[in-house]
Amino acid sequence: MTKKEIEVYDYLHDYRAEEGKINLTNKQIREVVSMPDRTIYRVLNSLESKGYIKRQTISVGNYGKQRIIHIL
Repeated sequence: MTKKEIEVYDYLHDYRAEEGKINLTNKQIREVVSMPDRTIYRVLNSLESKGYIKRQTISVGNYGKQRIIHIL
């Protein structure tokens, strides 16, 4: 893993330990790890392609969609 991937992965892992599930937006992740939106997007894609995380998008009715990140 790259340094940025480790930083994001560690944050997601710690967040899951406290909250039980990960339903953070890219903006919320960006505020903690101090990376641009595009970098967060690339890092999450990379972590998913390498098998470290899995993203699941679910419909929440008329209110849109919610993303849940699972750590594998």
